[in-house]
Amino acid sequence: MHSARLAFHATALLAVLVVPVSAERSAARTLGDMLAAYANVPSFHTLSRLQGTAKIDETTEAISGTAEVYYRAPRRFRVDADINGDSQSAYCDGEAVTFVFGKQAFTGPVPATTAALEELFVPFQGPGSGVSGSSTGLVDELALALGFVTDAMFESVRTAPRPPDADALWDACDVLAVRPRDGVRQLLFVDSATHRLRRTSLEMTKEDLDRGLGPDLGAEVREFSLSIAYDTEEQADSTTFADDVFAFTPGPDMAVSDLAELSGKRPESIEGRQAPDLALPDLAGNEVRLSTLKGHPVILDFWASWCPPCQGSMPKLQSFTSAFKDAGLVVIAVSVDETLEDIVKFVKENGITFAVLQGTTDPAALANVCEAYGVEGIPRTLFIDAEGTIRTDLYGLHEDSAYTDGLKSIGLGD
Repeated sequence: MHSARLAFHATALLAVLVVPVSAERSAARTLGDMLAAYANVPSFHTLSRLQGTAKIDETTEAISGTAEVYYRAPRRFRVDADINGDSQSAYCDGEAVTFVFGKQAFTGPVPATTAALEELFVPFQGPGSGVSGSSTGLVDELALALGFVTDAMFESVRTAPRPPDADALWDACDVLAVRPRDGVRQLLFVDSATHRLRRTSLEMTKEDLDRGLGPDLGAEVREFSLSIAYDTEEQADSTTFADDVFAFTPGPDMAVSDLAELSGKRPESIEGRQAPDLALPDLAGNEVRLSTLKGHPVILDFWASWCPPCQGSMPKLQSFTSAFKDAGLVVIAVSVDETLEDIVKFVKENGITFAVLQGTTDPAALANVCEAYGVEGIPRTLFIDAEGTIRTDLYGLHEDSAYTDGLKSIGLGD
């Protein structure tokens, strides 16, 4: 099976390498027609279905979900996404933009620039989030309509060779094989008549993972593959939905926070300061005190199980724990969850092995620690050197390069 897949990809790669110049021009024209179509689209209402599999070492997981998108120019949208049972929503009524994760919402004014709006999608798992905000760089309709996708973002654009098992969509579409500069190879199925995107599919390999994480962190995973197909269908009422579709109304039990907490913006860095001592119990009730770790580089992270950006950063911390164990690195995650059960459940489900501290039995002590470190939003990740000095202060979820720089600041990594 692996040999057959390898042979298929090798054949496909060879076909791409020998595509004539006329085909390259045709691919560029198809890309241009697609970008122009979304630059001028007045509105749409689509339903997308995601299917795929992810394999990490011996574990294979099915990926499935749906995403319903309402869009009206300029820059009004609503997304309701459910990926493997994880529901997330995004709203923009032209004045305010809101992201909803379960019972937690983050809301604020619409950013003035396209780049700033795109940055807000980094922790989101629905449409619009994949262009620069994830390691895959998945292209989708909302990202196209909002202007996140440009021809300059692609490292390569080619006409895709038709595989032997091609389905009917290949006959209705011009199919492009593309690679975003910050993403992985994928196929874009562009409707030949409307120039709208009908499907995005991608294959992510171990090589792509190493490229995204770097060879040191990528080495923690022996085998990796990701296969995704994202099919989109136009809905009947694409021009008739009302203004209130885009408006966010919080439920009675929903917590609403400032959008700055999600975007990772903060008023002041504490880099260069001595890390205040802290003493909190771990999940077994044993006290952990930071001052006893002098001589060790430390990563101190403030997080919560319900916080999507935190969920994105925790796997990075686990990777650091394994990669730099012999260098004496100690990772400590301080949870601000209100119940011990939620913390324990998250830790078990995600295979967390580093120290997790909590304040469920003494909220006042936790509040004092958060105040000492100026924690007003999460995640907050501090890189502390062996002398106890805070060398890097990261607020929010960041690209991998920021964490790599943080490690370097405390003497770890190349």
